[in-house]
Amino acid sequence: MMSKRRLLPRRFFADQGGNIAIWFALALLPLVFAVGVAVDYSRAATLRTKLQRATDATIVAIAPLAAEKSKSELLSIAQTYFDAMMEPDLVKMGGTTARIDDIWISNARTEMKLYTSAAYPPVVMNIGRLNKEPIPISAYARTVISNDTFEIALVMDNSGSMGDVVGGRTKLAATKDAAKKLVDIMYASPAVAERTKMSVVPFTLSVNVGKDYYNKKNPSASAPWLDLDARSSIHWENIKLDTKAGAWNPKSRFALFEELAYEWAGCVETRPGEHGVKDTPASSNDGNSYFVPQFAPDEPGCQDSKNHTVNKTTVCKQQSFSGFSNSYLDDNGGACTGPEPTDAAEAQRRVCKYRINKDTSKRSTSSSRGPNWNCDARPLTRLTGSSQTIRSAIDQMSAGGNTNLFEGFMWGWRTISPNTPFGDGRPYGTENNRKIIILMTDGDNVWNSASNTLNRSVYSPFGYYTNNRLANNVTSSSKATTVMDSKTLEACNNAKAKGIIVYTVAFSTRDAPISKAGLNLLTNCASIDPADSSHRLAYIAETPAEIIAVFEEIARNIGALRIAE
Repeated sequence: MMSKRRLLPRRFFADQGGNIAIWFALALLPLVFAVGVAVDYSRAATLRTKLQRATDATIVAIAPLAAEKSKSELLSIAQTYFDAMMEPDLVKMGGTTARIDDIWISNARTEMKLYTSAAYPPVVMNIGRLNKEPIPISAYARTVISNDTFEIALVMDNSGSMGDVVGGRTKLAATKDAAKKLVDIMYASPAVAERTKMSVVPFTLSVNVGKDYYNKKNPSASAPWLDLDARSSIHWENIKLDTKAGAWNPKSRFALFEELAYEWAGCVETRPGEHGVKDTPASSNDGNSYFVPQFAPDEPGCQDSKNHTVNKTTVCKQQSFSGFSNSYLDDNGGACTGPEPTDAAEAQRRVCKYRINKDTSKRSTSSSRGPNWNCDARPLTRLTGSSQTIRSAIDQMSAGGNTNLFEGFMWGWRTISPNTPFGDGRPYGTENNRKIIILMTDGDNVWNSASNTLNRSVYSPFGYYTNNRLANNVTSSSKATTVMDSKTLEACNNAKAKGIIVYTVAFSTRDAPISKAGLNLLTNCASIDPADSSHRLAYIAETPAEIIAVFEEIARNIGALRIAE
């Protein structure tokens, strides 16, 4: 009898139950291998896409340097930039060293071609020994300098928060470097520089247009867009002229500055109605189209809000007025007669107290009080082709005060407008001319309230809350921000309707983020990205390095260089 142990081999070889599985496994091998080959080529195609992106980015970065660097210098700079972009992808995907093969530059230095290559070592095909050689990959890009002309307004937040330190530097210092980087890129090529003009508009709560537009010695020779004859409806809004016969009345706010021995600092107030949100020119047919010099009224209370004595005699006894921050005259001083007013509205509006005949002992000498209160920004720089002038204007910016995006944007628009006050911009619709506003801020619109019921706020280009210039019933700083946001967006939309391209930059840090409403405002203010209609030209930066990178990207996107192939 044969043992069971000896029968097992015969039974194994005689059994045909697993034939199908074996043949299926053998048939599956070519299919798996084919899928693996497809994966190899797919990964090679992915690496090719990344190589093209790196090539495009590299040529856009170095092309502005074509006019000032030799070919060997450009190759060195390009290789460094290119390597930094490609190395992470090579490590991740296993590609071999990517390199720049050649750079071609036209004789006029206005066109450049960049040739790059890499290789992808196959994994599956190498196992199957179909192909041990790396799959070659190449990319090519060509840039040309456009023949467009550029008018660019840099509208820069100079509020107090810009002095805060982030990453070891103040936000303003980082923003200055970022803005100057943009200037350097735009003016790097002589062919682009001669077709580029820029302006700089620093803003806080106010915008300083420059005090030299008023001629003290010969007022009639002053800029014609200033309200020299008190024609605007807001000119005497917070001061009541004296109707008594023979009473002294100033001709305009400029006369008040002179009477007080103050020099107008250069700020103007927001024009009423649609003039405030449009670049309409000043017209003799419409008094509200003129620009009124910003004049902060003397608020209720004695000079410097203290009892005022002369030769030990009390000439102003501080009344029970509270919540006022800008009292720089005695309420019963100047040409005023009779008892000291006890009503806050009367004390603030009376014109007689301003009649001090330039005697500075009769008004405050404090720099934190006076008619120029909250006019604390550096003067704007009009449209110019001088990169050095623009760089100097950027360097001179300093941080202080509140944030008024609306006025900053409007004056940025006016610097590139063909209309008065400056008329420096080319006419709207000029062929191949691009008008661009870059609006940068680190915060929301801010117009501080005050703890008094007469004005309810500090003085600003909009007057007081109770003047109702922007909207009725503004009683808090949060409501003021909402109204300012609405006006800012209205101004943005009006500018874009004129063909102006708007970029916005939010310097929103983790410690001091811009509100959601503020970010939405900046996004909606920005123009739609012409390269991707689902996005807008709105940028956010959290660190000094990021703000610099944002301005560099904007400089490249503006269009001085474009990828032709």
